[in-house]
Order: sequence, then structure tokens, then C-alpha cells
Amino acid sequence: MAKRKTATARAKVPSNGRSMLVITIFLAIIIVAVSVKNNELKERKAVYQKQEAYYQQQIAEQEDRAQEIEEYAKYMQTKQFVAETARRVYGLVFKDEIIFKSDN
Repeated sequence: MAKRKTATARAKVPSNGRSMLVITIFLAIIIVAVSVKNNELKERKAVYQKQEAYYQQQIAEQEDRAQEIEEYAKYMQTKQFVAETARRVYGLVFKDEIIFKSDN
């Protein structure tokens, strides 16, 4: 009977070794797949970081532009703006101004 157990134990060792080989190959495939996906995600992350930096720059530029528009809107409410526009567009002058014209 002792020989039978030994024979049975020997018979199981090779099948157990095959199982370990299959499991090892399966784990290796999973590790490779995870590594590939990890690299793809790193590449995507880099792209998204570049896009985020670009959009942050655009936001800053638009905020600056909004500030300039607000300042210009305030300037448009002044008498100086009205006077400059009247001179430039309509050629108007104040009553006490003397206009010098060249012969050219």
C-alpha cells in the first residue's frame, strides 16, 4: 500500500507542474496586458495635461480680455472719449479752438 500512495503522489506531481506552468503563463499574459494598458494611460494623461495647460492659458487670456473690455467700457463713458470720437469721426472741434490747415 505504501507503494501505491507513492505512485499516486508521483503521478500528481507532473499534472501539478503543468497546472503551475499554465497559471504562470496566464499571469504573464495578464502582466503584459496590464503593462500595455498602463503605458496607454500614461500617454493619454500626458495628452490631457497638455490640453489642460492650453485651456488654462486660454482662460487666462480671456480673463485679461474681459478686463480690458470692462476698462474700455468705463472709458467710453467719459467726456474725453466723446470728444476724441467727435474729432476723429465727424471732424468737430471746440468753440475756442483754432484750426491750422496745411497747403499740402
